[in-house]
Parts: sequence; C-alpha cells; structure tokens
Amino acid sequence: MAGREYPLERTRNIGIMAHIDAGKTTLTERILYYTGVNYKIGDTHEGTATMDWMEQEQERGITITSAATTCHWTLEEKTKVKPGALEHRINIIDTPGHVDFTVEVERSLRVLDGAVGVFCAKGGVEPQSENVWRQADTYNVPRMAFINKMDILGANFYNAVEQIKTRLGKNAIVLQLPIGKEDDFKGIIDLMEMEAYIYNDDKGDDITVCEIPDDMKEDAELYHTELVEKICELDDELMMMYLEDEIPTVDQLKAVLRKATCECTAVPVCCGSAYRNKGVQKLLDAIVEYMPAPTDIPPIQGVDEDGNEVVRHSSDEEPFSALAFKIMTDPFVGKLAYFRVYSGTMNSGSYVLNATKNKKERVGRILQMHANKRMELDKVYSGDIAAAIGFKFTTTGDTICDEQHPVILESMEFPEPVIELAIEPKTKASQGKLGESLAKLAEEEYQHCRADIHAEGVKAVEYLEKNHLKGIVLAGRPYHVDPEINHGIDTLITSLGLGVITGDSIANQTEPKAPLRVVNQWVYHARLYSAADFVGKHDNLELVQLNSFGCGVDAVTTDQVEEILSSYNKMYTLIKIDEVNNLGAVRIRIRSLLASMNKREKDNVCTNCDADYTVKKVMFTKDMKDYTILCPQMAPIHFELIETAVRSCGYNLELLRNCTQHTVETGLKYVNNDACYPSILVTGQMIEALESGKYDLNKTALIMSQTGGGCRATNYIGFIRKALKDAGFANIPVISFNVVGMEKMPGFKITPDMVEKLLKVVVYGDLLQKMLTKNRVYEVNKGETQKLYDEWMQKCKELVVHSSLSDFKKSIYDMVNDFEKIELDTSMKKPKVGIVGEVLIKYHPFGNNFIAEKLEQEGAEVILPDFMGFVKFMATHKITFNTLIKTDKYKAKIFKLAIKLIDILEKDERIALANSKKGYLQPCDIWELEDNVKDILSIGNQTGEGWFLTAEMVEYIEHGISNIVCVQPFACLPNHVVGKGVIKTIREKYPYANISPIDYDPGASEVNQANRIKLLMTVAKDNLKKKESEKHAIDLENNNSADVFGDGLKKH
Repeated sequence: MAGREYPLERTRNIGIMAHIDAGKTTLTERILYYTGVNYKIGDTHEGTATMDWMEQEQERGITITSAATTCHWTLEEKTKVKPGALEHRINIIDTPGHVDFTVEVERSLRVLDGAVGVFCAKGGVEPQSENVWRQADTYNVPRMAFINKMDILGANFYNAVEQIKTRLGKNAIVLQLPIGKEDDFKGIIDLMEMEAYIYNDDKGDDITVCEIPDDMKEDAELYHTELVEKICELDDELMMMYLEDEIPTVDQLKAVLRKATCECTAVPVCCGSAYRNKGVQKLLDAIVEYMPAPTDIPPIQGVDEDGNEVVRHSSDEEPFSALAFKIMTDPFVGKLAYFRVYSGTMNSGSYVLNATKNKKERVGRILQMHANKRMELDKVYSGDIAAAIGFKFTTTGDTICDEQHPVILESMEFPEPVIELAIEPKTKASQGKLGESLAKLAEEEYQHCRADIHAEGVKAVEYLEKNHLKGIVLAGRPYHVDPEINHGIDTLITSLGLGVITGDSIANQTEPKAPLRVVNQWVYHARLYSAADFVGKHDNLELVQLNSFGCGVDAVTTDQVEEILSSYNKMYTLIKIDEVNNLGAVRIRIRSLLASMNKREKDNVCTNCDADYTVKKVMFTKDMKDYTILCPQMAPIHFELIETAVRSCGYNLELLRNCTQHTVETGLKYVNNDACYPSILVTGQMIEALESGKYDLNKTALIMSQTGGGCRATNYIGFIRKALKDAGFANIPVISFNVVGMEKMPGFKITPDMVEKLLKVVVYGDLLQKMLTKNRVYEVNKGETQKLYDEWMQKCKELVVHSSLSDFKKSIYDMVNDFEKIELDTSMKKPKVGIVGEVLIKYHPFGNNFIAEKLEQEGAEVILPDFMGFVKFMATHKITFNTLIKTDKYKAKIFKLAIKLIDILEKDERIALANSKKGYLQPCDIWELEDNVKDILSIGNQTGEGWFLTAEMVEYIEHGISNIVCVQPFACLPNHVVGKGVIKTIREKYPYANISPIDYDPGASEVNQANRIKLLMTVAKDNLKKKESEKHAIDLENNNSADVFGDGLKKH
C-alpha cells in the first residue's frame, strides 16, 4: 500500500459508451467539471470538449479515439458530502459511438471493470448502442445506464427503459424518475431515498431536495415497489425478508444491487440531461455505489510458459502483469502504449517482459493520461490505467509482465473485416422506417401467397362442380403435400380420374364448429379441421389425411378429423407417410375410397347437413366436492404424497396405484393405438377403475394434468373424454389440472395453500427418491433403507398437511441425517446409471418395465432425476417464448419469480445434501442446465420434455454419471428428437458417454429392452474397472515418488 494514493476498493475503471450523438463526451465533460478537474465546461459542438483532443474530433464534433481521464468523487447525501464517506478515484474512458470506430470501443471494454451506457431519451436503444452493448457482453463487463437528453423534444424515459429490457434483454432496475420532460424537465426523483431533486440554475449547482410532487407520488410509489421487488429477487435472504413483510433497508438494497451489477445480472438506470447539467452528480454517486472496484471482478486468467493455467488477482503483492490495449503516436512524446495493470506494480525506468512476443522491453516513462494532457508517474499499481513510453515491440493485445514470473493473459483478437461497405440509416426514425418497410414487404408477400392459394382452391372446387367431377382434399402437416415427401400421391390420385386439392387452399372457406373434443394446439390443426368441415359439406369431395409414422400428436388430429367426417356420413381415409411407403397399398386405399364415393352417389346418399361433432363437456361443479376423484399413477413416490396433499385441501382424491397387462389392454381398446404409451397407460388405468365396480359412477370424477404445450400431454383429456364416451361413461366429469388457464372447473380450485403443499410434496418426493436409491444398493443391513423410507414417507404425509416453514426446513435436515446413519458397504464400487426420458415412463415402474430394479440387479447404482427439475422446466416455457418471440412479458415475469421461489424452497435441501458424506446429486439449477445445452440444440425445443431431456443427460455427464438410459415412448416424436436424436452430438462432446436409448410401448420387445440394459452395464463395468486401474496406477506412482523423495531427504 505504500505510495498508493487510493486503495483498490476506492478505484473505479469505467467506460462511457453508446451510439453516436447520445451525449457521451458531453456527459464526461460535466463529470470533469463537477469533480473539479475542469473549471470551465467544454462543449463538443463548440470544439472545446476536453475529451475530444484530436484536431479532427474538434472540427467534426464527434469522438474518434478513446480518450482516458482521471477524476475524484466523494459520495454525496442530499447534495452534501456524506458523513464518513471517503474520496474515490474514477478512471474514465470516453469511447467513440460512430459505427466506423467500434474497434476503439472493444479495445477499451477489454480492460475496463465497468461501463455506463448512455442512451438518448428520444432515440432509446439505437442500432449502434446495441452493437457496443453486445461487445460489452463479450467481455462480461458490468454496466449501468444513463438516460440522457431528457430536455429534448420527444424525450421518453419510460420507452428508453423498455427498450433496454426488450432489445438488449437486460434486467433494467430504475433508480430515478424524471420530473417533467422536454422543456419542462426540471429534476429527478431518487427512488431509493423517495425524495425529489429540483435543479434551479443552469450549472446544476443550486439543487433543492424536497418532497415528491403530488402528481408524481403514485408513479414514484409504483416504481419504488418495483425497485424493491426486483432487488429482492436478486438475493434469497432479501426475498425471504420481503415475503415475510419485512422491509429491507436502503443499505441492504444497495448492497444487493451492487453485487448483482458486478455479476452482470442487473443494470441500474439513472436519468438526466448532461447538456443542461442535471442529474450528473447523482450519476457519480451511482458509479461509486454500484460500479465494481478492481477487487470486485474475477481475477484475470492466463497461461505460463509451459501452458499451465495461471490466475492473477488484483493485488499489489502479486507479480506484475498488464495488458496493452492500444498503441498510438503522440505528437509530443512519440509512441505511446496504453496498458491496464491487473496485478503487481511497475516502476518507471525498469525492464519488463513482453510475454506474447518473448521480448524484453524498457519502461522509459509512465504517463497518467488526462485526454489532452499527461502527468508523469514514477510507479503504477494494480488496477491502474496508464501509458508507457519506450516500448519497441509491444502491439495491441500483448501481455507485459514481470521477467521472473512470465504469463500470457487473455488476449484481444480483431478479425479481418467481412465487408468493405456498410450502409446504416442515419437516424432512429430512418432505421424504424426501414424496418417497418421490410416487415410490410414480407407480410405483403405472405398475404399474396395465401391469397393465391385460396384463389386456386376456389377455382378448383368450382371446376370440379361445373364438370361433375369428384375430388380428393389432401390434408395433414404442411410438408406432407410435398411430392418429395408423399412419394407423388397426388399423381397417383389424378391417374384414377380424381381431382386433387390441398387442405390449405379451402380451409379459409369455413370454420369448424366449437367446442371440439381436442385442444386446437397448432396452427395447421385449425386448417386441418376446417378442411374436414368443408369436405363434409360437399358431396363430391373426400378427404385423405397424410400423417407421420410414429407421431403421437398426429393421433390427436386423426381422431378429431374422423369424428368431423363421420358426423357428415363421410368415409375417413388415413395414409401414413414414411421413407419406405408402399404405394401399392396406397393405390388400393384410394380405389376403395373411390368405390365408396360411387356407391354413395348410386344410392343417393347425401351428406348430413345437421352434423354435430362438438363435445358436451361435463363440468365438475362446486356441489360435486364429495365425489371420489380418481388420479392415475405417474410417479409412485411423489404421487403417494400428492394424494395426501390434495385430500387435505378438501377433495376426495384416490390414487390408482396398480398397473397390469390388463390396464394396457384396456387402454389399447379405447385409445388410438398411434398415441404414445403414456396416453394408453393413463386412460387404461381410468377406464379399468370405472369398469371395476368399485366406485359409484354417479359420484366419481377423473383428474388429469394439462400442460398447454405442443405435445399430446395437452390432449390427454381429449383422449380420456373419447374413451369415456366409447366405454359408456360419458357422464363422468374430467378435471383439468393446469396452471396456464386452459379448462376451468368451478368445483376444483388450485389455491395458494394447495400450491404450497404440492411444492413441499415435490421437494419431499425428490429427497426420498435420492435417499432410497442411494442407500438401498450399498446398505449393510438389508431392508434397513426401505424401513426408514416407509417411516419418513409417513412423516412427510403428516408434515405436508400440517407444518410451518421452519418445520419443513427442519424436517429436511432430519431426513438426511437419519439416512446418513445407515451403514453402507462401498468396498465394491458400482457404476452409476442415470435415467432420463419422458416424464411418466422414467418414473412409472410398470411403464418402464421396472428398469430401476433391473439395473440394480445388474449391479448399478441408479440415479433418478428430480421431479422439481421438470416443474422448473415447465415454468421456463413462458420465459423462453417471451425471450425468443416477445409473447407475454408479464407471464414471463411471474414464472421467473416462481422459479426463484422454488430455488429458495430447495435451499435447505441443497445445504443438507452438501453436508452429507454420501455424495448425493444436488437439485438442478435450471438456468445452468439451459446454458449447458445451447451448443447442442436450441432452447426453442419446448415440446415433450424439450431441451430439458438433453440437459438432464449433460448434467449427469458433468457430474461423473456417464452411463445413461434414455427411456421414451415409441410414438413420442418430440422426445426422439431431443433424446435419441442428440446422442451422437453428446458423444462427440463427451466421448466417454455411455448412452442407451430404449423404446417403450405395448408391442415393444422386453428381450430387446433387457439386452440393451445388459450391454449398457457391460460397458459401464468395463469403464469403471479401467478408471479404477488408472487411479490405482497414479496412486502407486505418487507413493513411489514420495518414497524416493523421503529417501533423498534422509541421505542429506
């Protein structure tokens, strides 16, 4: 510390960045004025700005090079120096905003600890603002925002903040509100202090601190509440305080916001007018309070001469290391090398090593830069930004370091230009107009295309009617009408004297009746049902539906299309398309359809104009609360607790625990056999129970979850209602359990109390599952784990019904501690095998042919994924949709908060598991899982288990569980994409991954399933032996080395 003027904790290295003409240099000039560096305010338009030191900059009024300066500021409180506050040093780099000089910005951002993004209140997030912001993302630079030019015509603070959230995708946290705008802009409201700052003069020196104006009190209170909520979301302890109605102090809020800003999870937003000298002092306060010191940022990494990783911390005590980020020629002193010191100190006149080029350099002089002037220094310290004279070999991106401690730090690489010329609209208005014009052209083209298709459909129908011809409407997924996909079925049909029309060309001419039995999930589904309705009303038309082989979602549509056509007395024809389609069989189907059409014409059978294919839903009403509600089994451990939780809320829920082969046969009887196995199992359980005679059919209801996603899980209830009708139980109400606002049931309400209990259920279920599978395979006293599991299952049932938050937390630790006492024999290591896949199949023992039991018999330790992980994944849907296609930011915010609350609920589980010595897998961090799969597949994969299934496999591998069984229903196309479809890519990334995909459906071969398990276990055991042998060899070598070293010491 000797010789250092300001400690690292009171140093701020920041950049001022933004689009051209946002007011960066003007803001910096005001900062220099208020900090006492300048005694006269310079202006860019007059060419008197201190930071625009080049002649060209003064002539043109724009910043071309990054100019560095140093100033000092002491935190203020109500415009006076805060008692006890110490002075801080602020090193500022004012960067260019013009598109031609963005490499200057990148050089600066590479070595800065933080940055202030300046945005024009009128233009908001300009294209170049976005560009430099993305550059800051590259180096993970903490940022805050200053909404400038609140005094100009068209200023809109709230719009600018919204654009930071939407265009930049950042968590903008508003610290201040403007009082007035344009010519009436007169001050700001500090939302932390809840006081108004009114500026009374042109220089910004005369400031009145007063109460918030009456007309803004409501807005201020609203934004203050939002400020507190947003900051509380950033910290678990603060969130718990807030949820318990304890108001955090301003200091607590500022501490959490500072931490979040340094971690790049929050962007504080201030406002003002630099040109009118309003809001600059409050910005300086915010820089001191929220921008990171060099000690707040992660240490820089590098490599030594041997390629070993080296870390340099921000400390004067460490060896000297610095990064040269800019080389320039000064008219007075010659070649200057700007550098940022990351660790240690350097003296003027000393020698350093350019580690990148392995050249020795002499430090002639060291200058501290003040843009248009220089101050000579004898020594620089860690965290400093300075310039050296005398370097001969150093270029941009080179590391200079202590000769005795060579290191090469992370360097900067600037790619060659891809294009020679870039055209960019000059103004925000022009940019908007260009974007709007392009969007209009695209929409226009799309509408023209649709209009042409619809016109051709009208012409085709008229032609067939005029010439007394018959036609076939080909419908299905959009790509099925492509001859390359359907093997030329259209040509085959026309060869039989029939016309061919696509479903899309006539779908606009009618609307299907509502409500349909199924949920109208996808856009093409609506067109498909409309086409079926249109065909039903025309005697000379028939419909042929083309679908994919092995797709459960298509099974939903085929049933519904058949119901529509049957109601019109029409014949339904389905043709499955795959790569080896038998066109001979297709020809026979079309000929049969033609024969049916001719016979109907001969018998003078007309279509049923009074067709009614709508569904009459039986509602579960309030007076049905005494009904027995049957719930299908999906995950035995969790659903055992769910039954207790729902019963405690006043509903007579009964879990259908058992499944047999008869259950499957019942499901096959009443469910489309192309539907996936879970649909067959679930429906089979329900119909089997109703047929058993055990329940009063006039006092019984069914319940089923409804996800609202893109796969058949949204249409479970559609399958069930059809099965009920076909089995003669049409009077049985079906309750939709969903949190996405789908079907409403007046008699069944998901209350906050029920949600709390269900979340506790999932935490308990996950924990019991871990305890059972981990201890059962290694227990010394056989049966001890099962006995303790049974005891804790009963305790958990009681705690779910009656327990405070503290009781719940305590029970988590008690459970883990009790299972910790079970004695294990781990002398014989067992390979760990993780199970992933479709949510029902991976948990339901009958659904997966008791795979966990079989794996344990083969000598594996089975790892089952947490159910809560799937709950979190479902919660990310709205967040992902809003991120990718800007759907509903309000719902996205709610679900983001829900995930945060779940993480808080799991906090004690994490601590308890971490304290255990048995090596349990921790609950998942859903955002970490999301990041881990982005290089494998898009997070836009939401259908089925979506990207989460892939993420589960990656999580297992990252935690040393390289043996994985991926279980999936045969007819679940989405899960084949994100499961079996990514295995090759995962193996490329993790060559040691041992993954076996296994299909499950009523016709699946159990022998094949068993063989796949045996093959997986053989590889797993071989890999484990190899790993143990390698470990043994390393241990032996280390022991020998230690013995040799010990003998050598004895000799000496």
